[in-house]
Amino acid sequence: MPQSHLLSLLKSRMNLPKHGTVQIFGAGLKTMELIGRQKQASLVGCDLQGVNAYFVSEKECEERFCEPFTAENHHEMARYSLLTHIGHPASTVCRSWSQAL
Repeated sequence: MPQSHLLSLLKSRMNLPKHGTVQIFGAGLKTMELIGRQKQASLVGCDLQGVNAYFVSEKECEERFCEPFTAENHHEMARYSLLTHIGHPASTVCRSWSQAL
């Protein structure tokens, strides 16, 4: 699938909440960088665990963040050993599951 078609598909399936925050799961960092560029946002970094990517408006980036604003520059490999907890804690209560009719 051509890159422009992929970006259009992702964009069309994004439901933007009123507060302007977007969460997209399962996309590659390069794809997220390209989507950010279309929205005038620059990739400015990733957390040390390699889980979250951070974007800032292009207008706010001048001399404040490490260039270039690319996936190749800001990628952090997954460091699961830094995570102290993965997922929610196990339930201590037995649940009964029912099927909706």
